[in-house]
Amino acid sequence: MRPDPPGVWWGEPALLWANSGSICVYGHGNISEKAVSPVVSIINEVLKEFELPVCAKVGNIEREDMLRIDDIVNAGLDANHGELDFDAILRRLTEMRKEEFLVDGIVILEDHLRFKFTDPVARYGLGCPTGLVILLRFDIKNAVRHEIGHIVGLGGHHSGCVMDYTCLVSDFCEDCRTRVRNMWKS
Repeated sequence: MRPDPPGVWWGEPALLWANSGSICVYGHGNISEKAVSPVVSIINEVLKEFELPVCAKVGNIEREDMLRIDDIVNAGLDANHGELDFDAILRRLTEMRKEEFLVDGIVILEDHLRFKFTDPVARYGLGCPTGLVILLRFDIKNAVRHEIGHIVGLGGHHSGCVMDYTCLVSDFCEDCRTRVRNMWKS
């Protein structure tokens, strides 16, 4: 298990993306823009629940940004096996951010019928507080809530909370709520 923020993940400070004030949600590949809007709504519910000064929005507007999303996904894509390497994708995103591109929190929606993660534990999605979430099962509300928990700073998994690996519980526990509030105060 990776350590909880604050700290540095993959060479980038946790929660630095929050300075942009937004999380951009991108439907990638065959994911339509129509599928993006419900995910944006779920993310905004979580952000409001935690009272965070950030909002989610549809990212599929700027063509240049979509080309950059293609670039970072391709950096971690093994097309022969349909596998996504989250760490490789995050490394490429970190490089782009040094050039001041894609500085918002980034959520990428991918087709769970076409792709899986190289990390065998990750079934629904992967996320981290350096500002990247990749969702394969964005059709499962609790999976979206769980991964947004990671982007806002929750690193651990535990039962009785949406931060359980199973994503069967829909609510964040009081400990997670307190941890997020404390992280975002500073």
